[in-house]
This record gives sequence, structure tokens and C-alpha cells, in this order.
Amino acid sequence: MKLSIIIPYDRYKQYLHDCLESVYEQRLNDYETLLVVNNKKEIDQDIKAYDINLKILEAGENSSVAKKRNIGLEQASGEYIYFIDCDDYLMPNTLKLLITCANQNDLDLVAGIRRFTWFKKKVFETMGDEKNEELNLKDKDDDRNHKFLEKDYSDIDDSDEQRRIDLLIRAKKGIRNISVLNILIKRSLIEENHLRFNEDFIYYSDLPFVEGLVMYGHKINFNDKTLYAKRKH
Repeated sequence: MKLSIIIPYDRYKQYLHDCLESVYEQRLNDYETLLVVNNKKEIDQDIKAYDINLKILEAGENSSVAKKRNIGLEQASGEYIYFIDCDDYLMPNTLKLLITCANQNDLDLVAGIRRFTWFKKKVFETMGDEKNEELNLKDKDDDRNHKFLEKDYSDIDDSDEQRRIDLLIRAKKGIRNISVLNILIKRSLIEENHLRFNEDFIYYSDLPFVEGLVMYGHKINFNDKTLYAKRKH
């Protein structure tokens, strides 16, 4: 199997529909969607009806995002891993572009753009870049991403590691924005280096995981044609 999509779910069922619809609209083959919930009884038939090779995994009451992501990792069978939060959504072709980039260049990691929005998927899709600029909804990390994408690494010792640090950590505006979201990750990288989310962390559990990606993910690229909509509410 090529891809495992892991979605931790707690609440916001009205947003989950946008999330799963956006997965369906990726038009992928050879993938699975792992929806990790507190209790399977939370999931109605209308959620189960999505044709996205959906597998529902139970984590137990009041389980954290970190625990749910870890359960997803334990059950995943894809060559690549991709995390989505249940209240977020993707623009069409995002996953195909990430997978194509990874395959063509034999990459460990491919990162893409995250854009923050208050809007549901249908509204977001109708707004162009000009409107997003007007509403100040552009990617918060966009200016720093371009700074590092244009950086010359030719004279830097261990330039690959420095590029990973720049794109995954230094490009982010603060610790709270360091995230696994919109990063396609080779599963062998995760398993061979025993990477998991720290379930003792109430906040910022992405940080140590991303540090592991920086440490072990030797080949990385950035695709600015992909778009992950991070919903604010």
C-alpha cells in the first residue's frame, strides 16, 4: 500500500465531513484512511459512507491527539504516512503532488504549504489568493519558507541537515507552529528510528516528533503547489 492517512478525531463532526470529503477528492489509489476515535459509537453511518478505504480505530475515552496518532502509526501499512487533523481539509491534488515528488526523488520527507482559515471548505475554495491576502489568511510561514527555499546551501557543512532544520523548524513562527501537518513522511523512517508522539505532552506534542524527522530524514523537498487548510475556530 502506498499511503496511510491518519486522522485523530475527538469532536467537531460538522468539520469532519469537510476533512473526509477533501480526502475523497484527492482521487487516490492504493491508500487507507485511519480515523482514530475515542469510541466507535461516535461515528455515524454518514461518516462510514465515505469511499476512502476508511478504517475506524478506537483509542479509549479522552485520548489525546498524540495517543491517537500513535495508534494510527501502529496500524498503518502504507509506504508513506500523512497526518490530517479532523477539522482541517486539503485542496485537490495535494496528496498526489506530494507522493509524485517523493517517488521521483526517493525522498524521506516532502513538506507543503499550510494556510490558515476561518472558513468551511466550499467557501475557502471560492476565494482566490487576492481575497485571502485581503483577509490576511495567507500561509503564516510563507515569507520564511521562501527565504529558506531561495537560500544557497552549497558552502554549508551538512547542508541536507541544515535545510531540514530551516524548512521544518526555523521557517515556523514560534514553537506552536512546528507541526507534522502537510508533511508526507516515509514510514520506514518512522519505524526504523522508533519515532512516536510523546503522550505525556498536553501541548506541542508535534515538536519532539518533528525533531526526529529533522534528525533522521536525510532527503527532503518542499512543494509549493500543495495546500493544507488549517481551520481556526
